[in-house]
Amino acid sequence: PCSRVMELLAEAVRNIYRAAETRKIVSLGVPALGTGVFGLPVAEAARIMIQTAQEMGKTATHPQKLVFCLFGEEAYEVFRAALHESQHD
Repeated sequence: PCSRVMELLAEAVRNIYRAAETRKIVSLGVPALGTGVFGLPVAEAARIMIQTAQEMGKTATHPQKLVFCLFGEEAYEVFRAALHESQHD
């Protein structure tokens, strides 16, 4: 995958946190960004989105809950595995 697309995806997640912080949004749902038009593999998007959300979550007070809204069991399993892997690095 193009490193520029991966950078844009990470920045999009950071912007989600910034907007939630500014607006004091407690709970927020986001799709698997980058996997449609940009063609990023779901596993790569999951890794980037989860890693960036974990980094932002260390200091952000909002959102308190971020839900990845995924299409289908396969995407869910990929995100679940990426989350599990991130917790054991």
